[in-house]
Amino acid sequence: MQSCPRCQAKNEAHFKFCLSCGAVLPQLTGEAAQSIGATPSGGTSGPVPEAAAPASAPPSVPERAVRQKSLSLEAAIAKSAGAQSASAKSGSEPGSAASGRRPSPRPGESLPPLAAQATNFVKLPDDDAARVAGAGSRPASAARSGSGKGSVKPFAVKPAAEQKPCPNCETLNPANFKFCGACGYPLGAPASKPVKAAHTDKPTGPARRGKLILVRPDGSETEGLSLFDGDNIVGRETHPGLDLDHFLSAKHARFHFVGSTLEVEDLDSRNGVYIRIEKDQPYALESGDYFRVGQHVIRYDSLTNQASPQEPALMGSPRGAAVGRIRLVIAPNQYGNAYLLSEEGLFLGRERGDVLFPDDGYISGLHCRIHPNGSGALVTDLGSSNGTYVRIKGKTAVKRGASVLVGLQLLRAEYP
Repeated sequence: MQSCPRCQAKNEAHFKFCLSCGAVLPQLTGEAAQSIGATPSGGTSGPVPEAAAPASAPPSVPERAVRQKSLSLEAAIAKSAGAQSASAKSGSEPGSAASGRRPSPRPGESLPPLAAQATNFVKLPDDDAARVAGAGSRPASAARSGSGKGSVKPFAVKPAAEQKPCPNCETLNPANFKFCGACGYPLGAPASKPVKAAHTDKPTGPARRGKLILVRPDGSETEGLSLFDGDNIVGRETHPGLDLDHFLSAKHARFHFVGSTLEVEDLDSRNGVYIRIEKDQPYALESGDYFRVGQHVIRYDSLTNQASPQEPALMGSPRGAAVGRIRLVIAPNQYGNAYLLSEEGLFLGRERGDVLFPDDGYISGLHCRIHPNGSGALVTDLGSSNGTYVRIKGKTAVKRGASVLVGLQLLRAEYP
């Protein structure tokens, strides 16, 4: 065996070209060739050593081929190319270009380098090869043709399918589609026209006048409850989803229209109906009225009944100049902390003021103010985020966009 000087591949001693890269191999003669190509004792295969040949014997076939032809690398490549074209005309044979296998060397013939044999593999049609390479070198009409067994027929590229718009949604669809892929409209039918409802003098149901939009605690909104002519009852048993609110009565409130104005009425519910007051607009409170800030319900009571100078004063906490008080409602007819209301009034908030609610996230830093006014008091919302609500008594008008609290449900009235 001998090594290729280019790729270091092992080749037989009598090979003239490397089987791996096609490079010309150096010729070994004399004792070097005998030592490399000698057959072990007892063997019957392998090349015959030159020393064993008679002196008068003619030179071997490979040596004669080298002395006579002395083929160079370029000649081998040209010969291989001619053999390929002849093989393609005669059909596929073992070792031919159509079979995709490397041809075997014949006596007196050397193998071409691999670069020349690379043309034996099946090629893509020219259009595909152009797309893979990024640019085509010739049009599809110039693709090679052949009728032999190993020839590859170029495929024809189909032109882009014609498209037509949908008459209903104008989406482009292939011309052979019968229905639109976007809306399902028949592509052969004309554009649809709106169907006019049949005229009738009889109403099909109560006319919808507006709606109560339900505002969730996170601020998101739902479609809410529709408002029709006549009574619109809201309670735990009137609408799906409200049955989970245990602060709602079975029939809690009634909404109805009086002309173009919406009114709400408390149906003697246990927890009442509250309506949001406008920002920076004082709202008058009477003794025994309730108002709500965040999640706290507060009752206002006036302190106008004073003992006569002839009677002894009642012992207890000193009143001073207080004219009223506010108390936190913790249960029906049960109250928690109480705060006296002086002429200066009281400020309520989560962070600032006279009465603080640090654990109520629905109360603003400075929420509202309550101050005396004659025999009653005034409560003013100071621009809080979630508003200040007062409990209604009797029928109360609800303005467009006003918010109403029933139980834990916050409703916003929307009507024309």
